[in-house]
Amino acid sequence: MGFLDDLWDAVKSGADKMWEMRDVIKEVVSAIDSLFSFSDKVSKEVSKHERYVRELASAAQTAKINNALADFKNESRDQANNLEIQLSKVAEKMFESLLDSVEKINNKKFGGMPLHLPVREIKSTNRKSMRSIRGTLIRELTPKISIDNKECLEILEQDSGEEKKKAMKRFIDTNLKQSIATLQDNIKENAKDCVENIKDKLESRLQDIQRIIARELEYLADLKATEGKDVTKKEQKQLVILQELWFMEYAKAQAKQNRI
Repeated sequence: MGFLDDLWDAVKSGADKMWEMRDVIKEVVSAIDSLFSFSDKVSKEVSKHERYVRELASAAQTAKINNALADFKNESRDQANNLEIQLSKVAEKMFESLLDSVEKINNKKFGGMPLHLPVREIKSTNRKSMRSIRGTLIRELTPKISIDNKECLEILEQDSGEEKKKAMKRFIDTNLKQSIATLQDNIKENAKDCVENIKDKLESRLQDIQRIIARELEYLADLKATEGKDVTKKEQKQLVILQELWFMEYAKAQAKQNRI
């Protein structure tokens, strides 16, 4: 049962291993703190501007407002990218750990055949899936911090002062939280896809092995019916194959139960 022990232990410990990356987690926290600190800066800057009425504003006034909002976007871009890179690294590390355990038992024989999962292909697919989350924060946040956004424009139309600063701060922080929540959802969805990718490959290979064992059983049944054969040896071989067939059924049941 070494195969199952290694595999299930890897699945259960994956999340724990992920949080062992202390340096990465520190960078994630730092990136999030930086994003929210940028909102303080832009809110303060916006609050200095007089009421902005789009229909009446001069080109110079519009340029100043756009520059203030652009400063936030530009300064937050690097931190947002860093946050996404660190989070994708954490997820990649979790799946690398799982697949390392799969690789260890990949050449063990079941029913006379090695498991031979396409580990390299699985790693490549999962890596691409997790890296696809990058760019989520900027895509979600950038269109909202703009004079083209109704709520943002309503704040810009307020008189300069503390209330305008607080309103802009709430607006940016709320949208930051929503963007981070979207990023989190994307990570969860991609992580689910990665697990399904491993599960599908494993179940497919177990089914292949099971089909081959079933054919061997049919062949042995034919041999047993033939006169002049060593029945004892054939029965021993049949027992071994029956054990392997049971193991495949057990492995499939465990895979379903553990949702791998």
